[in-house]
Amino acid sequence: MSSMEDVVSLTRPRFGLDQPIWLQYVRYISDLARLRLRALDHPGSRPRVGQMILVALPWTILLISTSTLIAFALGTLLGALLGWSKSPRLVQWLAPPLLTLSAIPYYLVRPDPDLPPGLFVAHLATGWRL
Repeated sequence: MSSMEDVVSLTRPRFGLDQPIWLQYVRYISDLARLRLRALDHPGSRPRVGQMILVALPWTILLISTSTLIAFALGTLLGALLGWSKSPRLVQWLAPPLLTLSAIPYYLVRPDPDLPPGLFVAHLATGWRL
């Protein structure tokens, strides 16, 4: 038996992976309801999951609130420019296609991570060979 198989055979009972899947699920839901979150590592080597969440929470809230405020400001500005009769023609011509493209999920616009962001759409529009 290889060393990796030894590690797997020793690890399975430790995390309850030798139990039936339905029992693992019931225990997971039960622990989740009691907020017993555990990291899949040796208990002494890492902080508890609750502590890891508390460390990441302020940065998460900061990033979400900042991006929400920026999106609100830009959306309000763009909406006001579109509704204003004296807005520049560039805004009137450019905003509707960009708003339509924003509704398309990102993975459909750029399915290959090696392609630059707009190249896949240009490929579809012009029939370029990649």
